[in-house]
Amino acid sequence: MATTVRRRRKKRRKGRGKLIFLLVVLIGLSAWNYQRNSALEQAKPRPYAAYSDSDLAQLRDAYAAQTGALSTRYDQASARRSGSEDVHGVQEGVAQFQRVQHASRAVRDLGSQLSQEQASLEAIEAEQAYRAQLGGPVMQVLRRAFLF
Repeated sequence: MATTVRRRRKKRRKGRGKLIFLLVVLIGLSAWNYQRNSALEQAKPRPYAAYSDSDLAQLRDAYAAQTGALSTRYDQASARRSGSEDVHGVQEGVAQFQRVQHASRAVRDLGSQLSQEQASLEAIEAEQAYRAQLGGPVMQVLRRAFLF
């Protein structure tokens, strides 16, 4: 009877040792995976990562308003673009050319400004979507540790 008790105790100790070893290996792999996923996330460019959620929402609203105003101005400038007219003489032709060039340059500048604003707005919205996908700080840690 004493020998069977000793055998059981030995088996329990071996089982505990294997369980502890397995837990240590699991923790080590999770830590390694966390570091790997964290480095991969850091490598992705996220220009608005340092902003808080409320600041990001305010910034998005401001960019949306600015983009709407610029879009209206661009549409108006495109609609009133200067056309060519009949000219009488070289001097009038040069003056008309300068007016058309000036108007075209203004439209191109507005278009460039509008596209930059839209790109910034899209980057902010992408950052907000990324944060919504993460879920929260606890989910972020779990995802980094256990997502292979």
